[in-house]
Amino acid sequence: MIFCTAVCANHMAKAITMAKSLKEHMPDSKLIVCLLELEMMKEAESCPYFDEVVLPKEMGIHEFYSFIFKYSIYEAACAVKAQLLIYTMGKYPDREKFVYIDSDVKIYSRFKEIEEILKNEAIILTPHHLEPMDHISEIIRIEENQLRVGSFNMGFIALRRSKEAEQFLKWWNERLYHFCYLDLKRGLFLDQKWIDLAPGLFRVHILKHSGYNIGNWNLPKRNLYVEKGEKKVNGEALCFIHFSGIGSWFEQYLKEFVKDKGNLLYSLLAEYKQDLEQAGNQKYKDRLWSFDYFWSGEYINQESRVIFREKTHLFKNKIPFELSNLFFQNR
Repeated sequence: MIFCTAVCANHMAKAITMAKSLKEHMPDSKLIVCLLELEMMKEAESCPYFDEVVLPKEMGIHEFYSFIFKYSIYEAACAVKAQLLIYTMGKYPDREKFVYIDSDVKIYSRFKEIEEILKNEAIILTPHHLEPMDHISEIIRIEENQLRVGSFNMGFIALRRSKEAEQFLKWWNERLYHFCYLDLKRGLFLDQKWIDLAPGLFRVHILKHSGYNIGNWNLPKRNLYVEKGEKKVNGEALCFIHFSGIGSWFEQYLKEFVKDKGNLLYSLLAEYKQDLEQAGNQKYKDRLWSFDYFWSGEYINQESRVIFREKTHLFKNKIPFELSNLFFQNR
């Protein structure tokens, strides 16, 4: 399978950790990394676990600088996902199976189920939940939140080259190009909330396997343990943990919903943090995002991004990074 991920410089240690775990369990895979920066990083080019590193401006995005200027770092990392998959499929026309996976993931076993399902299905999604929460506190803190951010976690999606997948990617990419905003008042949550529409529009396989996409959103219902030397989740093999929110809400949810400090999750979290440090997290974590600045060096205010995306017609034929906050304030 061909894997791809998008990462900014400040999360490079996460991408390296994910890639290392991928190569450990699926050494026959390829990994394409979109480095979401203006220029290439030597550390990315030289990483032995990355098979290819591409800059977003090289992926064929229409009017790239206008596209990227609209988005914050968080939004932009989500907005390029569909285009990255389109780019990857085009780069490897002889391959059939493709996976997008977030950089803040660690893989623990081969994706045997994905390989098998993709023989017949075109699109595989993983829902945040496989069973309902039991307690009112879990309903409020977890299920209620999923109503806002979407039913499926888009830190993972698997596709088989097909007309169905092509149509899906075209649909998803167009929405991410224009509307990949974190704007809950408008009912938008990045790339993810759009996918609630996908099962009604496309032939989608919903993967119901406890070992995939474990994250803070489903901790109360994922029991991790070791059985005969194998990591298990609710009786199934542990495939990957999505450490979204590590250093903040991941630990908060873990403490709140997994009371037993002897639970395997606690040791896996500690191990993951060590992995990040070994991958150089201290030198990467405070890196500034290159698209947060005008080319003059001036920091881009969020107000300037909002004005640009709401009044795009006023800036036709202009490269927004050549302008300034004052220019936008006067519009």
